Amino acid sequence: MILDIIFIGLSILALWCGAEWVVDSASRLARQIGVSDIVIGLTVVAIGTSAPEFAVTILAALKGYPDIAVSNVVGSNIFNLAFILGGLAIVHQAKIGKKLVYRDGFFLISMVSLLLFLFSDLKLTQIEGTALFLFLLLYIGYLYWRREPEQEIEQEIQVVKS
Repeated sequence: MILDIIFIGLSILALWCGAEWVVDSASRLARQIGVSDIVIGLTVVAIGTSAPEFAVTILAALKGYPDIAVSNVVGSNIFNLAFILGGLAIVHQAKIGKKLVYRDGFFLISMVSLLLFLFSDLKLTQIEGTALFLFLLLYIGYLYWRREPEQEIEQEIQVVKS
C-alpha cells in the first residue's frame, strides 16, 4: 500500500511537470507558427492532455469493456467542464473573449448534439466514429485557416484582461 501511495504521488508530480512543459512548449510553438495561444490550447494542448484518457479508453475497448470506454470519455468531459472550469471560477474570476464563446462554444454544442444523436440507438458504429473524427478535423482546419493577425489577437487579449 505504501508503494502504491508513492507511485500515485510520483505520478502526480510527473503530470504537474509535464503540464508545465506542455504549456510552455505550446506557447512557443504558437508564436513560431503564427497562431494564437487560444488555437494552440484548443488543439495541441487539448490533444496532449487527452492522451492518457485516450490510452485508458482504447485499453478498455480492447479488453472488451465498451461501457467503461464510453463513460470514461463522457465522465472526463463532465469533470473538465464542471470541476476544472468551476474550480477556476471559484479561485479566480474567468473573463472570456467573445470569439471563444461563440466560435468554440458553437463547435462544442454541435459536437455534443452530434454525439447525442449518434447515441440515440444506443450504439456507436465505425461510420459514426468516422463522422466524429471528421468533425474534429473540420474544427481543427477551421481554427487553422481562420487564424487572426497578431494585432487582432492582442486586441482580444486586452478585451479579456479589462
